Amino acid sequence: MRWFYSLLAFALAAFPALVLGVSPSFNDHTITVSTGVGGTIPVIINNIIVIIHGLAFFVVVSVFLVGAFRMTASGGRESEITKGKTLMTSSLIGLAIITGSFMILSTFIRFLVG
Repeated sequence: MRWFYSLLAFALAAFPALVLGVSPSFNDHTITVSTGVGGTIPVIINNIIVIIHGLAFFVVVSVFLVGAFRMTASGGRESEITKGKTLMTSSLIGLAIITGSFMILSTFIRFLVG
């Protein structure tokens, strides 16, 4: 059964059209939103990815600042200092994950568009 999941993962990674459920020539179709803004499907997907990345970056910076404030306002209590360090470390790990996923998705979109 494990080989089946491996084969399925390979097939979905090797054939992006199967993942997106669209034909390989979807780059030619234009979608017009009710605001009058139009674009191809990859352009729209890329814009959504950029917006989500910006929001996630805002959240990560906010969590980092909360951790820094917690350390500063700890009054010397080790438990609060540790909680602040944990928040700051976790936010930096989250930033690395978000940046890596953004790079992977951007490369994937450029690969689809050609």
